[in-house]
Amino acid sequence: MKRLILLLLLLIVPLSSVLEVHAQQRESFDYWQHNKTMVWRGVQALMMCNGIFVSDRTVDQVFEQELAYIRGRYGPVVKEDYAVDVVHQAVGVGLTDNGPAMRAANRPGLGCVMMAPDQTFEDVADLPALQLPPLPGDPATVSWPDGDLVTA
Repeated sequence: MKRLILLLLLLIVPLSSVLEVHAQQRESFDYWQHNKTMVWRGVQALMMCNGIFVSDRTVDQVFEQELAYIRGRYGPVVKEDYAVDVVHQAVGVGLTDNGPAMRAANRPGLGCVMMAPDQTFEDVADLPALQLPPLPGDPATVSWPDGDLVTA
């Protein structure tokens, strides 16, 4: 009986120390925090860019409607973190923080596209654009989706 108790103690003590070490590792440094921040800010920049420059909405409308469903899920959504450049039709997120700033720009024929983390608003002109000729005919007389005419 004493041997059985001693054997159980010899098995339980090392096992408890392994579990304790494993628990400490779970709370260790988050090596992916900057990647997560870049993705999180990129999603916000793209949504804000599309809301303002493609859908012709205000910043407040985008915050109240488009960004409402992601607010608080993955990180903060703070108006002070946003910069809207109307001249370049671009949005930056995270410009006031120490983390990586992410930007999205509206490009003709393409809509809003993400910019590389090292690009600034001055680089928008170097991004690709798609110049399409206008469709033939008067858009008011051509049925939607090719034109603006909507029939009942």
